[in-house]
Amino acid sequence: MTRGTKHHSIALSALKLLSLCVMILQSACVMIPRRADVPPTPLKPVAILALDDADGLEPSGLAIHDGKLLMVSDDHDDTLYEITWDKQKASVKPFCDLGLARLDKKADLEGLAMGPSNTLYMVSEQADRLAWVNLQSGKSDWVDLDFGKAAQSKGMLQKKNAHGEGLARLGDGIFVVAAERQKRGLIKIDLNTETVSAYPMNLSQYRLASPARIPDFAGLHAEGDRLWALYRNASCIVEIDWSQEEPREGHFWSYAAVEESSALAFRSMRFGRCEGLTMDKHYIYIVMDNNGDPLKDSKDRRPRLFVFERPKDF
Repeated sequence: MTRGTKHHSIALSALKLLSLCVMILQSACVMIPRRADVPPTPLKPVAILALDDADGLEPSGLAIHDGKLLMVSDDHDDTLYEITWDKQKASVKPFCDLGLARLDKKADLEGLAMGPSNTLYMVSEQADRLAWVNLQSGKSDWVDLDFGKAAQSKGMLQKKNAHGEGLARLGDGIFVVAAERQKRGLIKIDLNTETVSAYPMNLSQYRLASPARIPDFAGLHAEGDRLWALYRNASCIVEIDWSQEEPREGHFWSYAAVEESSALAFRSMRFGRCEGLTMDKHYIYIVMDNNGDPLKDSKDRRPRLFVFERPKDF
């Protein structure tokens, strides 16, 4: 090999290496969530309450029916609970038996969404199916539609215990399930046509506080065509803009000052802990699942309920 050829070969190899480095850096930049252009609006707390009578419960979904704050626990497939609260205290009590037929696996009930005619819908994280219970008649059943395959084909629902986490009703027979993480995203289910559409949303405009945290979703809440998601690892609520074919993140509202306060320092704070989300005209309700972990400086293992003022722009 001549000296010129050798130098040309070295230069070509260096160029290829440089191109590879650029590709790697570009890929890394894509994977790192970007900070939102507009800072999140802090939510104003009304009450931060420990849930009494919640021993062994792991709150995972919230909904409001006839002024009652309802809750499911992901370790209790048989019972729907009610949370009663004032500004000093909160407690949990059974509301009704769900009476759902047993599956060949644990249901792991998560998000809640009210439908028409006193019907409450739930999502099973383990079965990738919806279930319902009529709160007047007590009848209940599973929806015979598996949304898992459509979501998995888009890279979602790949990790154990990271499947459907939130549920919202967008219209007559149309529901949205939040895929928790890796990849996070939204799954639209049309019960009228028995079709499922999956939309990965693995990137975020919001920079997470810790490099150990990844973009995720937990609870959902919908009113008309508006949809909000609990962005658990960012301690935020984000409005979902679905004005186009693909859903996108809109504005953020933060409850980080509450969850990250010293008074709520649990022994493990690696990830966000809030799961359930619902709202009424006056308040935003968020319930925390601390998985039975105690506070850092005490033996208190009770889950927490956060109640915030609902801003005018919600």
